[in-house]
Amino acid sequence: MSITNASEWLASHIATEYELDPRSTRFIEHYSEASYGDTSMPDTYDEVAFAWNGRKAHDPQWRRLQGEELAALQAIAAEEPGREI
Repeated sequence: MSITNASEWLASHIATEYELDPRSTRFIEHYSEASYGDTSMPDTYDEVAFAWNGRKAHDPQWRRLQGEELAALQAIAAEEPGREI
C-alpha cells in the first residue's frame, strides 16, 4: 500500500501516537525525483487536509504547495536541526 493510499490511517495514527491536535497539525506529502524513479520529475509537496471524527481522519484533500508558501515551509524546516522539507 502506498503512503497516499494509507494517508487517513497514517494521519490518525500520528495524531494519536504523538498526542497532536489534528486541527492545528499540517500533514505534508513529499515526493522526490527518486520517488518517481525519474530524474526529470521535480519534487512535489502537497498539504493533505483531513476531516476529523474525534481522532480518526477521513476525506483527505490534497493541495499542491508552491511558490512563497513552499519557500516559507522550507525556511521553517531549515530552522529546526534534523528536519528537512
